[in-house]
Amino acid sequence: MITKTRVSILLVFVTIVIAALTGTARADANLRSHPDSHRPHGVGVAGRTNADQALRRFWTAERMKSAPMYRPVTPPGAGRRNGGNGGLDRPDGPARAVRPAAPTATTMQQKTARPGFSWSGSLTTPPATTTGRVFFTLADGQPAWCSGSAVSSEGKDMVITAGHCVHDGAGGTWHGNWIFVPGYRNGSAPYGIWTARILDTTDSWYFHSDVRGDLGVAIVNPDSSGRHLVNVVGGQGFAWNYPVGLYAWDLGYPAESPYTGQTLQACTNSTWSDPWSTWGGILGLDCDFNGGASGGPWLIYFNGSLGYVNSVNSFTRSWLPGRIYGPYFDNEEGNLYNMYRYA
Repeated sequence: MITKTRVSILLVFVTIVIAALTGTARADANLRSHPDSHRPHGVGVAGRTNADQALRRFWTAERMKSAPMYRPVTPPGAGRRNGGNGGLDRPDGPARAVRPAAPTATTMQQKTARPGFSWSGSLTTPPATTTGRVFFTLADGQPAWCSGSAVSSEGKDMVITAGHCVHDGAGGTWHGNWIFVPGYRNGSAPYGIWTARILDTTDSWYFHSDVRGDLGVAIVNPDSSGRHLVNVVGGQGFAWNYPVGLYAWDLGYPAESPYTGQTLQACTNSTWSDPWSTWGGILGLDCDFNGGASGGPWLIYFNGSLGYVNSVNSFTRSWLPGRIYGPYFDNEEGNLYNMYRYA
């Protein structure tokens, strides 16, 4: 979560560096060329068995559970939007959506709530299984965490989070030793630890730290049994160029009081255009989520189990409590999703 006057990027530190545990360098040291803009994207363990197993051993239940909050020194700026519609929170093309992995028949009753509340539904079906924490190490070797969600794709291994949860932004570096823990609860990993092989974000975030492009994508490796992520936990849909004002469920792991970051929380309300963003391209939601929730999905057309990710938690403003903000998904976010849907 990024605050404009009191910055809080929703990352959480732990104090042990993975290189000290394994005697090796960071597992994501290799970089490959981005297919469109010829910039590098982050590469994780990429099927390297020893590194993959080392990451799983490193992220113990106690380390995940005891991680404290991290606050960066400076917030990202508006920057300059690459592609898309220049940051306006309106469609720049036809509305597009990719269906969830396993639709259900029931419809969740709308519940308007500013304060977040603990997810009280099943813990063995989506969204409790598709939502989780993402863990990684920063450039200085300090581990940290955000929220994230498994999404449906042809490759069945995609995780969506905030851009600042995969990369530092303009002039920064890719985060290392990146994993996804779906269904995280009180330090447990009921559906395993999924190691990333590819990380990417929008050009707007990578080059300009522009919150209008604060979306990150990770492609994870199959688990030790060779299973794909979405086949194990399910996957939410993904939608872009949809109108503002849709009813949304916001999910994540806020960790500042009154929250603990140890259990899945939810907020519900209709999205609105951020009137304080003179550059546009930002959605708002009445919700008191705070540090730890970054990267958590905003689900539209949610049926009690599955819906469509239409934004992610990005930042808050200390002078406007009870509100949270995320990027409006237009073609830039849609293109990022399409780039990796078969990976």
